[in-house]
Amino acid sequence: MGKHSWHIIDSKKGAKASAILYSIAETAKANGLNPFEYFKFLMEQLKEYPRNDVPEEEIKKLMPWSETLSVCKISEHCLISFNISVYSLQ
Repeated sequence: MGKHSWHIIDSKKGAKASAILYSIAETAKANGLNPFEYFKFLMEQLKEYPRNDVPEEEIKKLMPWSETLSVCKISEHCLISFNISVYSLQ
């Protein structure tokens, strides 16, 4: 995100929601997950539960640092392909 991208958030609730999403995305990346795939996985899993009523054990399984999470991991092959693509664009 560039410094000028934040001007589109014009309310405190919008800013809070954006901060939460960016925090989740960065935590996913820090744990070797593809943020898009992780968000997709979360939405698929969370729709199975009533709002605000996800069992604590299930939440633990969905955390980015969970040992049981492998669906969204960035493989070594993906990282190499991504790096080659980025360098070829420059």
